[in-house]
This record gives sequence, structure tokens and C-alpha cells, in this order.
Amino acid sequence: MIKKIVVIVLGAILALCLLLVVVFIASPKPTAILVQQLFEGGVAVKPHNYDEIEKLVHVENDLSYDSAHQEGNLDIVAPKEFSGKLPAKVLSSLT
Repeated sequence: MIKKIVVIVLGAILALCLLLVVVFIASPKPTAILVQQLFEGGVAVKPHNYDEIEKLVHVENDLSYDSAHQEGNLDIVAPKEFSGKLPAKVLSSLT
């Protein structure tokens, strides 16, 4: 009797899992809803002391420079109070 109940419960769980897999494969909508729920608060979350950090950093956005590409712009992010050499990292979004 107990063995029969265990088999029925496991069968129901397996059937539910298979149904979910089929639904997620057959339609993109459940996946889109799931991803939307996962990233509802945003991908990047600012730390609690973000205002303090922001006061220590100088940011210049969309500076134009001579480039062979149509949109030759760059952003500079550097500490406000620093003397000496800083490392540079160049990121390109050209495709």
C-alpha cells in the first residue's frame, strides 16, 4: 500500500517536471516571465555607501576624439584626489 502511494507521488512529481520542461521548450513566454522576475530589481545594485563613493570619483562622459569610426566617443572615470600615474583600461563597443 505504502509502496503504491510512493510510486504515485513520484510519478506525479516526474509528470509535473516533464510538463514544465515541455512548456518552457514549446513557448518562450514562461522563460521571458522568469527572466523578468529574476532581474526585476535591476542587474547592478548600488552599495549602501554609493553617494560617498560617487563624491570621490570624477566622471566625464561621451568625450569625442578623432577616430576612423563614426561614433568616436570615450568616457573617463578617475579618482578626484590623486597624484601620480593611473592605469588605463580601454573598452570598445564597436561591432
